[in-house]
Parts: sequence; structure tokens; C-alpha cells
Amino acid sequence: FGFNYGDPSDGTVQMFLHEHWWRWFNRKTSFFDTEFFYPFDRAFGYSDVFFVQGPLHSFFRLLGFDISRSWTFTTLICLLIGNLGWSFLSFKFFNSNLARIFFVLTICSTSSFVGYFASEPNIAGYTWISYILLLILKIRYYFIENKELEFNRYLGLLLLILTIYALSCWYAAFFSVLMGVIVLFILIIFEYSNVIQIIIKIFQ
Repeated sequence: FGFNYGDPSDGTVQMFLHEHWWRWFNRKTSFFDTEFFYPFDRAFGYSDVFFVQGPLHSFFRLLGFDISRSWTFTTLICLLIGNLGWSFLSFKFFNSNLARIFFVLTICSTSSFVGYFASEPNIAGYTWISYILLLILKIRYYFIENKELEFNRYLGLLLLILTIYALSCWYAAFFSVLMGVIVLFILIIFEYSNVIQIIIKIFQ
């Protein structure tokens, strides 16, 4: 474990929980036993279960990479995928290529993000919020266009992805939902009639 980057304690924990998936695929442990909370054998994760990252880490292990390199590659790929999401999102808000580039660079290079990523690599999952926002924009479009079937499909997809997100990056999913609830309350106060229409459409 001496090759991990970021905070030594947090990085080691994450690496260990990523490795649990590889050990499970090789039938060396049960699915719900991370071998982490001894003497208890029914604990699946710590705060993050790494539902997406774990199988990806296992793929690199299958290719012959050691635990630290597999975990590093997994983290960097997750970061790259998330940052591509911000690139896609920039096309929804900006017409200028310069503005799009500036937006993505700003998101990717903020001091808080770089600082957290340097100390706690699982923060890479925060970049996936970009795809949550893209889905919400899609749902909003279908609501405005009164396309009920597509609206319901994408709403169901959003709930499924949020569940997977929570199993992969708990803190990011929790704060995303929390911010969504706060925004909903603000909309109820200032856009009461529109919110009621959305609620009625969801439960029809």
C-alpha cells in the first residue's frame, strides 16, 4: 500500500475497498464481506461502496496490473469521464467555444477540487454530477414540450442513476439530492403553480 497517492489513510481504505471487488470476482470472499470490519462479516462498504469503480478496478487487475496501479487507473478514468461530462454540459449553456473551454477549465482547476482530489481521490466521483445535470435538463425539456412518455422514462432513469451514484460516491450523491431538495423548496415558494404541475405529471 505504499504507492497510493492522496491522504495515506483515506487512500488506503479506498484501495482496499476497490480490491474487495477483485477478491469477490475470484471467490476469495463473499459479496457482503469486505474483510474490513473484523470480526463482523456483513459489511459491504465504508461510506462508498464503489459500485462502478470496483468492477473497473477488477478489469485492470485482470489485465495483470497490481492493486495500486489498478486503483490509480480507475480513479483517473473516472475523473476523465466526469470532466467530459462538464464538456458536454458546456454546450448546453454557451455558444462560444472560448466560453466553453473557460467553463470546463474553471470547473476542473478550482482550488477546492484540486485540493480534495489530491488528498481524497474518491472525490473524482463529484465530477459525475455533470451527467446528473444533463439528465435534469433533458427531463425539463420533455416537461416543457409535454412529452409525457419521454419525461417518465428519463425521470425513472434519473432515479436509477442516482441510486447507482449513491452506491459509487455516497457524499456526492447525498449533497446532490440535498441541493435538489433545497432548490425544490425555493421553487415551491416562488414558482408554486409550476411545481404543482410537475408533481401532478409525475404521479399521473
